[in-house]
Amino acid sequence: MRIGIIGAGNMGAALAAQLTRLGHQVAIASSRGPRTLAGVAARQALADATPEQTASWRSQHPQHAKPNTAVHASSRTGVRFVLVNPSDPSRLDEFTNWYDTYSAAITVPGYLANDVHFENPDASGENSSPRYATIYDIVSPDPATAWPDTEHSPAYPADLFSDPRAKLVSPALRASYALVGSQLQPGQHGPLTGIHVILSNGGGDTERQQREAQILQTGLFYSAARFRIIEGSPDPAEWLEIFETDHPDPLHAYPRATSNTPPAPQIQPRLSQSFHLAGTPQNQSRVS
Repeated sequence: MRIGIIGAGNMGAALAAQLTRLGHQVAIASSRGPRTLAGVAARQALADATPEQTASWRSQHPQHAKPNTAVHASSRTGVRFVLVNPSDPSRLDEFTNWYDTYSAAITVPGYLANDVHFENPDASGENSSPRYATIYDIVSPDPATAWPDTEHSPAYPADLFSDPRAKLVSPALRASYALVGSQLQPGQHGPLTGIHVILSNGGGDTERQQREAQILQTGLFYSAARFRIIEGSPDPAEWLEIFETDHPDPLHAYPRATSNTPPAPQIQPRLSQSFHLAGTPQNQSRVS
């Protein structure tokens, strides 16, 4: 059946997605212009996507393609940082399929970009040792508005949470952080292989900046960035630091880089953990 819907708000978008799933041809009219309609169309396309369909959608929309290097948007003003665990480790494929679709979908409204997934297979899966990390670049001029604007956008994929697989994702932290500063080693670097993240309280920007410079001088990491908390749950740390590496063994680069560089005594780490780029076979991300 051909059905027309006037209005691309949350109710109209959700109805369009449901009718599309039932096999109807749906047309939407909106007074808010083509960007709104494009977002709703993308939400419909991703609502029930298989992994192959999500990958195909990404290939047709280069602005949402998965990056394989640490090339950040020049307009980056912060990051949306998410730590999650699978609630049922025996269903990792289903967890990954749903979460990759959701991650692609929340970049559609245009406030977040570059959803990059990381994994630590040695993590316990507890909130104090999460297995997966996802980083989105915030590209809104005011980073504090990026997540509220995403959630309230007609293109936000709320209907994905009706999928039973959504319950396989157990968040340990969801937070937005504003960019304070970053450093980059001069010269070329290889593709991103992993990251080390530090969540901490206390201290200030100067101590972190100085230590980051010392770590970069080891050559084991090529960039470091510092962020301050905007909002998050549950109980986010005040500071987030992200070190990016092209080392073939990203899970062990940080201990080597910091063997002679202890953190400043006034800084209280909450989490200090390494991750490799998700989808990288373990036998390629380790060296003997």
